[in-house]
Amino acid sequence: MTDYNASTSNPRRSSRRRPPPPTSLPDHFARKGYLSVSDLVGPSWCEYNYQYGILSLSHLPPSQRPATITTEAGQTLSAAPQLVAQKESTLQAGKAVHTVLERRVSPVQVVVETETREDGWALRLLNLWCNVQGLIQMRPGKGKGKESACVREVPVYGWVHGVLVMGVIDEIEKRTVQTGAKEKSKTWASQEEWKKDQPLHHNLNPHLRTSKPNLDGPTSSQTPKPASHPGYPHQKTNSAP
Repeated sequence: MTDYNASTSNPRRSSRRRPPPPTSLPDHFARKGYLSVSDLVGPSWCEYNYQYGILSLSHLPPSQRPATITTEAGQTLSAAPQLVAQKESTLQAGKAVHTVLERRVSPVQVVVETETREDGWALRLLNLWCNVQGLIQMRPGKGKGKESACVREVPVYGWVHGVLVMGVIDEIEKRTVQTGAKEKSKTWASQEEWKKDQPLHHNLNPHLRTSKPNLDGPTSSQTPKPASHPGYPHQKTNSAP
């Protein structure tokens, strides 16, 4: 489900006055009430770029962003129109790729218009619930492409040092777990052959030795085998399902 925040298309919402840009990073976080994963990792990449992106409202279309911003130090900054247009083109191309991938997983998209902040949170939780249900109910896939079984754009939430943090997982894929080939049982014709197959450390360490097979004399209907799995005298070896 998609959140449709029609601030420009809906007359009722367009009449509401948009709040002014934040004056600082603390002001921005106080308004949001939570942090995103980008908020946590952005400053480590480029603190100035991160600060400029928040104060200039880079999440809005270029036409709705302020022409200049003023930092806490009193410095006035303005963006180069050509660089803004180039960055916007790159972002739109990335969004188009994400949309194509999401349509493969969920061909039918339900658009829900939100009016309040509570509506937005309810929609996020509903999307999370739908993704979890999808993973539980779908059959495991066999690989990439048409045989894959996955959900995309999964919202996740958590608390880090008492602060709510939000993020989005691009893709979660459900696959069949390969348990490996079944173990083959082995028999020995004599005790000497059985000893040769034992690892060297079992012969050196008496605590790791296995129980010897009963070799009173093999009958025609039974071939002697070791009594147990190496190192566990009373534990049988379970074959993989």
